Amino acid sequence: MTKTFKLSAFKSTVHIQSSLPSLNNIISELGGRVRGVLLICDENTINIAKNISLNGQVNICVIKAGETAKTWESVESILRSAKEAGIGRDGLFIGVGGGVISDIAAFAASVFMRGVNLVIISTTLLGMADASLGGKTGIDLFDIKNIAGTFYPASLIYMPISVLTTLPLREWKSGMAEIIKTLILNKTIYKKNTYECLISIKKAIFDNQTFLDNNHSSSRDNKPDDSLIKNISSLIKECVLYKGRITETDLYETKGKRALLNLGHTFGHALETSCGLGVITHGEAVAWGIVRSCELGVRLGITSIRQKDTITNCIELCGYETKKAHPLIKDNKTFINSLNNDKKKKSGNFNFIIPVKKGVEIINIKPEDMGLIENIIFGKTND
Repeated sequence: MTKTFKLSAFKSTVHIQSSLPSLNNIISELGGRVRGVLLICDENTINIAKNISLNGQVNICVIKAGETAKTWESVESILRSAKEAGIGRDGLFIGVGGGVISDIAAFAASVFMRGVNLVIISTTLLGMADASLGGKTGIDLFDIKNIAGTFYPASLIYMPISVLTTLPLREWKSGMAEIIKTLILNKTIYKKNTYECLISIKKAIFDNQTFLDNNHSSSRDNKPDDSLIKNISSLIKECVLYKGRITETDLYETKGKRALLNLGHTFGHALETSCGLGVITHGEAVAWGIVRSCELGVRLGITSIRQKDTITNCIELCGYETKKAHPLIKDNKTFINSLNNDKKKKSGNFNFIIPVKKGVEIINIKPEDMGLIENIIFGKTND
């Protein structure tokens, strides 16, 4: 699938394809106007970057892997590499990796010489389902996730599906949460064929011994399972089309539409921050946050028990923690402080995205009602 989205003054073309793009194809699609290329990768994707770099003819900047790499120091490393490579405003940054690389490479591209060409080659399920499209960039500061960032959509986004079969189980779990989130937003999670698709993916990944070792991925020479590729490709396509439509209407998240994409994120970001950034993956935190949002909706009388149970069942299918009082929360006060620092908080009120019959809805919770939120997070599970 190839689809171009018009995001305000930007255009982003997404290619969902089987294999990695070549550097020549990338430059050709950009019109051949590129003067200098910097590949940005992490320790997990350096071999992919080397394959694209024409046997070392292109400069590569390698940062450490994981959420802890989203720092000013990493940005400075990228900018220094670009300067030393002699890249100008007609140069090109290519981010090769998952959500962290998408965020940090795009942030660096947006500030280097006030903006250079940007291409993202997404190599994780989370990156394909969510992070690479939409132009949100970010780094973590003051122990707060994504508190500094810009809006800078990539001109080209490549999603080579075959590389997903090399991911360890935990990366699949991180990405499946964003897929389930989109299925809720698009109301397709309640369809029988969607559930059957999730079951098929569960059997191919979560019940497959090849993927059960979190520290080692399968051989890149292994042929991908055709049914897995078909199912995951269809879900990624649904995510891309849905997020693309939303961001076309509200790139800068000022009209209330793009905020709907934050389902599970208010609870999830607080969990990530309070645990220590990098301890839990973004997807694991969001999955837990979606269940908390469902429970909040039930308490407010706007989410049905049946709806909550359907969503929770799909999330539990992929092995996520769903119970309140998440075992990684060691200090309730630290969690509440993290929630108070959420950047989506407005006028002192907390914004939560809640599943409802028509899809999802933004609900404002006042500080004086925090007792309800604390009960949903820490209270006894009796439902």
